[in-house]
Amino acid sequence: MPTASSLSSELSSIPPDEMHLSSSPSASSTSSDSTPRPKRPSPRRSPTRYRQIRRVAGKKRLQPFDKLRETLYLWRKQRFTFKEFLRAWLLSDEHHGSLGRATRVGLFRELLEEEEIREVLGHHPSSRRNWQPLLKELDGLTEYKYFDTFDPDTAHEWDIDLEDVRKVIKTRAPEWYSCLDLVLRNCRSQEPDQRETLSKGTIGQMYTMTAVACRSRKRNTSSVYAKKLGLYMISSGTKRRVVDTVAGLGLTDTYQSINEDISDMALKAKAG
Repeated sequence: MPTASSLSSELSSIPPDEMHLSSSPSASSTSSDSTPRPKRPSPRRSPTRYRQIRRVAGKKRLQPFDKLRETLYLWRKQRFTFKEFLRAWLLSDEHHGSLGRATRVGLFRELLEEEEIREVLGHHPSSRRNWQPLLKELDGLTEYKYFDTFDPDTAHEWDIDLEDVRKVIKTRAPEWYSCLDLVLRNCRSQEPDQRETLSKGTIGQMYTMTAVACRSRKRNTSSVYAKKLGLYMISSGTKRRVVDTVAGLGLTDTYQSINEDISDMALKAKAG
């Protein structure tokens, strides 16, 4: 076994330069580089996680067909058929977000009125709808109070009972009434198809629109609204220019025509 003195003598026999190189860190790294190191396997992302990142972080917006496919896949996964979805959409009484049942039914009804949907379902397009029942209702209204022919003997009696007007329109022209009830409501309204109570302003709009429509169809026999409104305006001191402007909107007769009616009534009154 070598002693400490022999080891020191052996070390002293090594040249200083060689001893410095062999003891330096660079020399050891040089010698270690000569042997190739085994490469570590790089960590790979999970394919599923990578698809999720792509979907959230920058994928292009899906096309309608792709959205439909994703939705149907979700339904199949939940064992939920399309028929079951429609029933739940229309019959559920609960709110889904801000969509109540009335809103959902309204959206479904709007969809069924689209031309393409009607053609697919085998219905006639709305442009080919048979309007004869609606026109027949308007023509029939000209025989009833508030929409009939102007009578000079009752010209001074023009007390409008708006609730009575509403009953006449609803009873004698139900299809027309339903149309007006739907048109003359707020676009965000979630009320039933036909409202049981209406404001006076809404009934007044119904009366004006119905009277104008009846007068357009039968000018000679449906004149009570236009004549009495004109008489009311002139008796209230309305200027001629204003009356003629309202006449231009189709609501009354002209100032000259109303004055002629007044003259005729005065002559009849004197003769009587």
